[in-house]
Amino acid sequence: MRNLLTSLPLSIQLLSIFWLLLLTSSCSDKDEVTALPKSTMLSQNWQIEVATSAYEKVVYQFYKKGRTDNDADLSGYRFTFRSDNSYAITDGKQSYSGTWKLTQNDTMIEMDGQDGFKVLTLTEASLVVSFDSEEMDEKGNLLTVTTTYTLIPVL
Repeated sequence: MRNLLTSLPLSIQLLSIFWLLLLTSSCSDKDEVTALPKSTMLSQNWQIEVATSAYEKVVYQFYKKGRTDNDADLSGYRFTFRSDNSYAITDGKQSYSGTWKLTQNDTMIEMDGQDGFKVLTLTEASLVVSFDSEEMDEKGNLLTVTTTYTLIPVL
């Protein structure tokens, strides 16, 4: 390696050394950005931006914030997860409250000791959760329906 470097013109040698120093100095531990803990990102007041239901290969969007022809009015729904591990969910008329915690390596929100929502995505600006329910189709067949909520912070 030394012979290869010394056989190059001086300008290329200097440029190679410059890039090597730049790369090693840019990998400093001090520059690393530490992500917030998921429980901290979750601890805020959320509103539904989009809601879908899916079964078999059919995905149906039944709510989108701001749309006037939604099949369900979820505009009043608020999901509040507090840092003391209490929660409140309101639909605009009724309110439900209890305790929450993240489980299964931060992939599930357990509510009141039971699995509540599967966490698909969690950032400070977006929370995507889903849950499964079983419903009967018109022929009496049992279907597993996955409902997904894309939530955004209430501003």
